[in-house]
Amino acid sequence: MGNELRLEKHLIVLLERKGIFNFKGNPTNLKGFPDRLVFADKIYFVELKVGKLDGSRYGQTAMQRWWQRKITQANGHYILLKGMREIDEWVESLPDLSTKQN
Repeated sequence: MGNELRLEKHLIVLLERKGIFNFKGNPTNLKGFPDRLVFADKIYFVELKVGKLDGSRYGQTAMQRWWQRKITQANGHYILLKGMREIDEWVESLPDLSTKQN
């Protein structure tokens, strides 16, 4: 399993534990579109990167930066998470929706 896929699976598990709905962000193969959409206290567009701590030197592509600009210009919430630690910290900051009625 690739490192970024491992990060994505980790994110999904943490979000599901908190009862937070999320899905794959790129169903139509739009180049550079964020990896996941997360419906918590807001709707977040989440891009995952392995990060230098986990052995990757890759950053955002030009198309990923383009999507970030488009999303934030429309008052969207774009989140770039690099590595497991940033995922853990960000999910911890989200509300726990597992006890709320859907």
